[in-house]
Amino acid sequence: MALRGAAFWTAVPAVLAAAAVMAGGSAIDSDGDGSYSLEELQVFYPSLTEADYSKIDTDGSGSISPAEFRRGQDDGHLREPVSEG
Repeated sequence: MALRGAAFWTAVPAVLAAAAVMAGGSAIDSDGDGSYSLEELQVFYPSLTEADYSKIDTDGSGSISPAEFRRGQDDGHLREPVSEG
């Protein structure tokens, strides 16, 4: 079943955002290094604590990879982001 009209245009931003994160790029990654720092994530997730960040950073690298980011969302450590602006 294809999306038509308003439903299509409503779905486009969500699909593009998901594709950007899957590709390793995102508006969240402000320095373009392919990973997310605590400071970058707190712009969009202001309630994110250092403790939650550490839980998301499962490999202990000090930064969040796109895969860790998605797991953090799935695990509930990253709640709905606020819009930048």
